[in-house]
Parts: sequence; structure tokens; C-alpha cells
Amino acid sequence: MATTEAPPRTGRRLPVWRMVAEPIVGAIAFLVVLVVTLPALAGLSDAPGFAHLTSFRLICGLGWFVVALMLAPFVRRRYPLVIWLLVVAVLAGAVNSLFVVARGTGDELTGKPRRAASLLTLNTLGGAASVPELTNLIVRTRADAVALPETSVEVAREIADRARARGHDLQVFGGQQSPYSFGQTSLLVSYTWGGYQAKDTPDTGLGAIVVEPRRGRGPVIAAVHSPPPMPVRVERRMWPWLLGADAAARLCRTGQADVVLGDVNMTPDHPSLGKLGRCRDAAGEVGAGAMGTWPARFPAAFGAPIDHVFLDSVRWRAMRASTVRVSGTDHRAVVVYAARNEKPYDS
Repeated sequence: MATTEAPPRTGRRLPVWRMVAEPIVGAIAFLVVLVVTLPALAGLSDAPGFAHLTSFRLICGLGWFVVALMLAPFVRRRYPLVIWLLVVAVLAGAVNSLFVVARGTGDELTGKPRRAASLLTLNTLGGAASVPELTNLIVRTRADAVALPETSVEVAREIADRARARGHDLQVFGGQQSPYSFGQTSLLVSYTWGGYQAKDTPDTGLGAIVVEPRRGRGPVIAAVHSPPPMPVRVERRMWPWLLGADAAARLCRTGQADVVLGDVNMTPDHPSLGKLGRCRDAAGEVGAGAMGTWPARFPAAFGAPIDHVFLDSVRWRAMRASTVRVSGTDHRAVVVYAARNEKPYDS
């Protein structure tokens, strides 16, 4: 008796609801990841959560790669949605990591180049940073301008006295816009730039000081400190952060200061750093835009680049940028070497 072969087995068709739901879920997942990775596209770069995530690009990138690894075992089961989610996670990880690679994390600290200006900023955590270490860094780099957010005038004078004893003479200026230690910002300026005097200072939220040359020549310098990105309880928006950082950036953008340095609490992904006009973020100009400065316990590539030196690009050009660990504070010091353009100041 003849036997007939059974027809070949075919895979089961997906239920209609899955055929409809999976593309929708995949599209939603893609849009969510896109907005989290590039919140500026949706106007959310200043929104709580989004602003914080983009501050730590490399950590976010590694997080997305971990998600992809967690999804990988399910790919063998040939779930189309899982495969798509894995691809999206890998792309998100790659984009975040590429931001860090493209912006760069700076160079090792070197000696001050000939005819260069040395600019330094360090948030001292209310004066808790090691004074001997900070003094050594200032003398080693022959710093011409030193911004010290969260630093009282008394601590700044102690640093200046120690530097003077080692042959590096500095003028001391202080400003206070809140009664707390973190609301005091001090500024040291080398006498090699001539005598300086304080001028009207805008409110950046947590202390600022602006100084100008007594004889009308040389750069106007501002040391600034703006609030961290914390939402106001009622409106859930971070107005103090936005207004403080914008006031700091406006000093350089509007020509009120040629050199602005300090703790701005913003990264290149945040609004105010995209509105600098003819000013430039020195670290970003020399391939160190992803150079993390907080928290100091993280390697520089993993930290948030929130401490900055802004330069008027008409009068200054950045040469090198580095970060240096100073014990006692949760920030890294930023050291920028910059050169003046030819004849930038008229007599």
C-alpha cells in the first residue's frame, strides 16, 4: 500500500494582535530612546531627568550596552521585537559613547607654554580642598587667573600668601551672593597682568566676582558659580539653574568679560552652553569637551563636564586643557592654557 508524505511543516503565524502591537511598541521604544539620548530634539535638554542623564554620556552609553547584553539571549528565539530593541539599545550606547570620543577628554597636564596665559578653576567644596595641593598646582602652572567657587576670601588669602612665599604674587578678590559657604566665590589674579579692581557683578545664583584692569588694558575676568540642576517644587522646572548659568554665559556672550571661569553646572548638552555667541568653551575648542570634572572620584571620561573656562574668541584662543585631582573636594580642577590674539587690547 502506497504511503503519502506529510506536507512540510510551516511556522505558526503570529496572532494578529502581535502583528499590530510589536511595530507600535518598537516605534515607541525607538522614540523614547531617541529623546533620552538627544533630548534637545524634543526641547527637553533643560528638563529634569533628561538634563541629568546627558551630563554623564559615557555612563549612559555603557548602560545601554548592558541593556543590549540582557536582551541578547532572547534573540535566539527569533522574537522580532527583541531584535529591534537590541539594535536600538546598541545604537543608543554607540551615540552616547561617540559624543565622548568626538568631544575628547583632554591632555595630561604640562608646563605653561611660552607667552601663554594660565587659567584655572576649582570648586573647593566650601574651602575643604587641600590648600597646599591647590597652591602647588597654582605655582606649578604659573596661573594668571584662578576662580575658586565655594571659597571664602579668608581661604583665598591663605592660598595667595602661600603662593607669594613661593614667588607667585596674586591679587585676591571675593564675592558673596548667599549666606552659605557654597555661595562665596573668590578670584585670584596675577600681578603680571597689572593691578585689577572689582566692578559690578551680576547675580549668577551662588556667587560671582568680576574684575577689570585699573589702567584700562588687559582682560576683564569673571569668576562664577551657578546653581545645580534642581527643580523648583511647584513648577518642576529648574529656573535657578537655567537663570544662573545663563547669567554666567551672558557675561562673555555680551562682552562684559573676556575670560569667564568657574562652576557653571552645565555641560555642552545644556541650553546656555549653546548660546555663547563669539565666546568659546576653551575645553571644547581643544578636544577636551567631554573632560569630566564632577564627581572627582570618577575617571574624567565618566564625569560630568560642569566646570568651564569661556574665552572671547576675538581676543583669545585656547591651546590646551587638562583636569587635575585635588584632595578634599568633589570637583576636579580645570587648567587651560590660552594665547592672546595679536594686539587684542587697545591702550
